[in-house]
Amino acid sequence: MWILTRYFLDNLFGRQLLDEEGIMGLRRVLIFAATGAVSLALYIPRILHKKYADLDALVGPEPYRQAIISDTFLMICLIVMLAGFIAALAAPAMFPTEVDYVTLTPLPISRRRIFAAKVAAVLVFAGTVILAVVFFFAVSFPLFTHSRWSEDAELARIGSLAVATAAGSAFAFLAVMAAQGLILTVLPRGWVARASMLLQSAAIAGLILMAPIVFSLASPQAWQRGWQPEWLLFPPAWFLGVEQMLLGREQAWIVTLGRIGLIGPAVAVSITIACYGWLYRKPERLASLPPKSPETAGLTRVQAPDANGSRVFRPGESLHGGAWTAVWIFLTSTLARNRLPQLIFLIAWAVGLAFVANSLQNGLRHMALPDSNAEWPMKGAAVDMPFVLMVLSVAGLRAAFLLPISLSANWMFRVTDFPRARAERLDAVEQAFIRLAILPALAIAAPVQIWALGAGPGLLALMVATLSAAVLLEFVLIGWRRVPFTCTWLPGKRPLPFALLTVVLVYLVTAAVAGFTAATITRTPRGIVGLSVLLATVAAVLRWARKRSWARDPLEFEDEPFDRVQKLGLGPS
Repeated sequence: MWILTRYFLDNLFGRQLLDEEGIMGLRRVLIFAATGAVSLALYIPRILHKKYADLDALVGPEPYRQAIISDTFLMICLIVMLAGFIAALAAPAMFPTEVDYVTLTPLPISRRRIFAAKVAAVLVFAGTVILAVVFFFAVSFPLFTHSRWSEDAELARIGSLAVATAAGSAFAFLAVMAAQGLILTVLPRGWVARASMLLQSAAIAGLILMAPIVFSLASPQAWQRGWQPEWLLFPPAWFLGVEQMLLGREQAWIVTLGRIGLIGPAVAVSITIACYGWLYRKPERLASLPPKSPETAGLTRVQAPDANGSRVFRPGESLHGGAWTAVWIFLTSTLARNRLPQLIFLIAWAVGLAFVANSLQNGLRHMALPDSNAEWPMKGAAVDMPFVLMVLSVAGLRAAFLLPISLSANWMFRVTDFPRARAERLDAVEQAFIRLAILPALAIAAPVQIWALGAGPGLLALMVATLSAAVLLEFVLIGWRRVPFTCTWLPGKRPLPFALLTVVLVYLVTAAVAGFTAATITRTPRGIVGLSVLLATVAAVLRWARKRSWARDPLEFEDEPFDRVQKLGLGPS
């Protein structure tokens, strides 16, 4: 039983995707992330300590009590959203999968044991996450924000917040599990894979995009307006009602929210148990449908050469060489049918859009103020918009391409790794970055820049952003010699300080270019022209060096540790 449970737990951490070295590297990454989360859990309340020390020195309790309820609501929101994010990442592994059905059913293992081990693995995973989050956040927050104006004792606040955040985190997990279970049991089998992927993507993107809204709802200004009916539709508010009920508050809106907070997890767990029971009785539901014929699946045959031996291209077909077309079809189809690279790419886009939405919201808020400089925050947000979207989308696509999704497919690229084909294949990778990351970012930002800056300055800002994208692309591709998804990957191979230094340098350069553009876009066009010439020159030089290295150096199919000694090959062979 324990071996089977451990097998399911390993699958939650990528065992089906990574080898042993990859798993060890991923564990290092998770340890870094957990350390950062713990530090953040202790640091956020510590920041609030100074605020509440000042509130404690006031002569009346009302400012403190208004601040504590809004900050408590913010803390509950962050904890519930974090739990929901982790649950969405693990959503495909919350129920037995087709791989489990195919590999475990023929073995002398009872169905009861398989399902029991799966439930135990999910409970261990969810319980560990919930207990860790609740312990660090729910305990530290009341300790650092306690004051003489508090209406409740420290232990009462810790206990009530722990119960409320545990219930909220459990609801987040159970809601995702219930939705995943309904997809498996209700929808036609042919729709399950796409619907499950859509659920996971929508949940993660929604949580990230909701972050600016959460900070707006949890602001003291929002709470000064009192009860808002939309709180009934916002799950974290339910568990604020639970926390306030446990502290003895009896206002009508608190009781209403608290009751919904108690009913919500009960409904979610009932749906989850029902779905598990239905799948237990009909496990064949986990198996896929028979494979479709090529014509039914939408595949077309390659057109044969004509009588003269030259191939006839259809209208709209790519005129690139066969190596380019093969890699383009391979990477786009692999990205389209695999959940993990899609999620990484989507998360990067969602984070970028959340930053942009927050900046634009702040700019619109300042535009409503009666100030002569009120339009500058909006103009700055418009200038920064393409830079934020491009950096994050390119980084997300690069991280997705690093995943070893199709290692078994690299043999066909190994046996034909000669200079011309290699250059065409890597050109397809370049086009993927341009078409999937850079062009969408510029297309989204262009209307906003023209509206906020005006037609002339907006087009100049867009030109600077385009040239900056060319430089960014060259920096990303200068050392790239891989066909996406076909090279092994060692996560966490580079020491954390080096990775952080790279992030800081990219941020400083991007911020400097965006800041200079925002400062000179409407004042000194010559500065914009000079910056454009500089960016174009840098991009051209880097592109020349990249093209030479792409034609000279062979493709990579094995990832190497960061500290491995590199041989120069200067001696005799």
